[in-house]
This record gives sequence, structure tokens and C-alpha cells, in this order.
Amino acid sequence: MELLKRCSGAILTGCEISREMIKVAKKNAKEYGFENRASYIEGNGMQMPFSDDSFDAVISNGPYILQLSQKKFALDF
Repeated sequence: MELLKRCSGAILTGCEISREMIKVAKKNAKEYGFENRASYIEGNGMQMPFSDDSFDAVISNGPYILQLSQKKFALDF
């Protein structure tokens, strides 16, 4: 959402593996007033469901689940 706030002409296409996280992302976009500039598709970031040259830029938030799993693993010991 921060990118959309800063770049008035930007359009966001999100690719998320989790349907639940897509619901959260859509809710956030609506709350920020960006539901017309943000869309989401279910997909695997390692096998993006888009053709080459589909976007001007790609931004990744990183593997949150992996980070959370590592923290839980560390806390278990």
C-alpha cells in the first residue's frame, strides 16, 4: 500500500500462495482506498503465473512463513 500511496500512477498486482492472505490484502487495499488499483492472484512466487515483460517492476516482501517457522523452531529449543 505504501507504494500506491507514493506513486499515484502505480497499479499493483499481487501474487500470493495463500488464499487467506489474499483476503487480508484485499481488505487492506479497500481500507486504503486502493481497491481499484490493486489486484491479487493466487500463485507460487517461484513459478509466477505471468508472461515475461508483464511488469515494470517487481517487489518482494520475503518469506514470512519461513521466518516465523525459524523463530518457532528456535523457541522450541
